Amino acid sequence: MSAQRGAADVAEEFQERIQRFFRGRCPNPEDAEDMAQEALCAILEGYGRFRGLSSPSTWVYAICRNVYGSHMYYGMRRHRLTRALHAVPESGPSETPTELRILMEDLSPAERELYDLFYVQDLGIRAIGARLGRPEGTVKYLLFRLRRRIRDMIE
Repeated sequence: MSAQRGAADVAEEFQERIQRFFRGRCPNPEDAEDMAQEALCAILEGYGRFRGLSSPSTWVYAICRNVYGSHMYYGMRRHRLTRALHAVPESGPSETPTELRILMEDLSPAERELYDLFYVQDLGIRAIGARLGRPEGTVKYLLFRLRRRIRDMIE
């Protein structure tokens, strides 16, 4: 219990500095707040592993740096993937971004159909399941696999 009390003390002591750290690096206040909360959670969860080889402020700063770096890396990757997945041609396939056309060519016909139903036609899971004759859970799993496949292709 003393480790938890120590973690809460450290989190409370550094809370304002943590928020300032993220506000100074992130133009979006909601993202800055999310990252600050993530860092505070990491402090609370990881305090039992803190061995005191550095000052608490150095340890907290390292956590903030790692949270920010992860957010930037995964955020940019997620942004690229989302942009690619939601790129809907305005008047036909000739306006589809080249990268997306190349990705789509590598998908199986079933994957392309699922992509079209979900991302282009904007159908819900239930409607896709009814159209494909599949249970909703199966559709969710197929979408998960499709996203993972596209993510792997982008990387």
